[in-house]
Amino acid sequence: MSNESTSGRRAVLLAGVMLAIVLAGCTATGGTTSSTGATTSSATGTSTTTGMNATSSTGMNATSSTGMNATSGTGMNATSGTGMNATSSTGMNATSTGMNATSSGAAPQTTNDPASAVANGMAAVRVAHLSPDAPNVDVYVDSQRVLSNVGFRTVSQFLVLEPGTHHVRVTAAGNSSQTVFDDNLTVDAKAYTVAALGEVSGKDHPFAVKVFAVDVKKPSGNTAAVRLVHAVPDAPAVDVTVKGTNQTLFDNVAFGQASEYASVPAGTYALQVRAHTPNHDGKVVKTVNVTVKGGTVDSVYAVGYLSPPSGAGNKSFGLEVTRDSGGSS
Repeated sequence: MSNESTSGRRAVLLAGVMLAIVLAGCTATGGTTSSTGATTSSATGTSTTTGMNATSSTGMNATSSTGMNATSGTGMNATSGTGMNATSSTGMNATSTGMNATSSGAAPQTTNDPASAVANGMAAVRVAHLSPDAPNVDVYVDSQRVLSNVGFRTVSQFLVLEPGTHHVRVTAAGNSSQTVFDDNLTVDAKAYTVAALGEVSGKDHPFAVKVFAVDVKKPSGNTAAVRLVHAVPDAPAVDVTVKGTNQTLFDNVAFGQASEYASVPAGTYALQVRAHTPNHDGKVVKTVNVTVKGGTVDSVYAVGYLSPPSGAGNKSFGLEVTRDSGGSS
C-alpha cells in the first residue's frame, strides 16, 4: 500500500473522530446536550445548569436550585428554601424560616418562668380558653400555629415573643377556615393572659377576647399574691370571702374583670364565691379550697355556668387556679 493511500485513510479517520467529538459536544447554547458537566441537558451545563445530574440549577442532583438534592432552593435536600431538608424556608427541617417551624419565623418558645422572659426584654403571653360554649381551638401567632386543640378551662404555658405587634388568629380546632378571632396584638416586655370570654351564642355575654396584664414580681418570704378573674357568663358580680373569717378577699368583681392581686400568707383557704352585696353577705354559690405557696403569684379563674344549659356537658361553675409566676402550679 502506498504512502499516499495510507495518508488519505488517516485523514478520513481523523475527520471522523473530529466529527464524533463535535456531535457529542455542545452544538448550541440552550439546546439539548449543551452543558458543562455530566448527565445534564438544556443549558450551559446539562439541563440548564452547571454540575452533575442537575436540572435548571447549580449543584448535584438539583432542580431549579443551587446545592445538592435541592428543588427551587439553596442548600441540601431543600425545596424552595435555603438550608437542609427545608421547604420554602431557611433552616433545617423547616417550612418557612426557622427550625421545625411552619409558615414564617421560628416557633415561639414556651416557659413557666415569665419573670425571666420579661427581665430579658421579651414579652410572655399565654392563652386561656374560658368560653363555655366555644369549641376547642387552634391558636396562630404571626401565621404560625402555636397551640393546638385547646379546650375549655385550659390555660396554656407562656409563649415568649418579641415586643411589638403580632397577628393573632383563633380558629376551630382542625378547621383553619372557621375563624373565631382575628386581630393584631401589641405587647411590651411584660406578661399577659389573652382570654377567650363570653359565649359564641351571645346569650348572656358575646364572645370576646380580652387581655389581662400578669404580675410576675414574686412576693417575698412566706407571702403569696392571688387574684380573681370572673369568666362566668350567667353570673352577677361576685364577692369572694374566706370561710370561717370576716375576710373579704375580692369585692364586687364583674364578668370580664380581673381583681387586683391580694397579698396573703401561704396556706390553704376555703374560698366562698357569693353574689355581691354591700356587706359581702350574699348567697354562697360555691366553696373551693385553694392552696397558695410563699413567693408565688396565682390567678383564680371563675369559669363555667351557674345554670348550665341542656347539652352543655361538663360546663358547670368552678374555680381554676393557675400559677402566674414563681414556678409551676
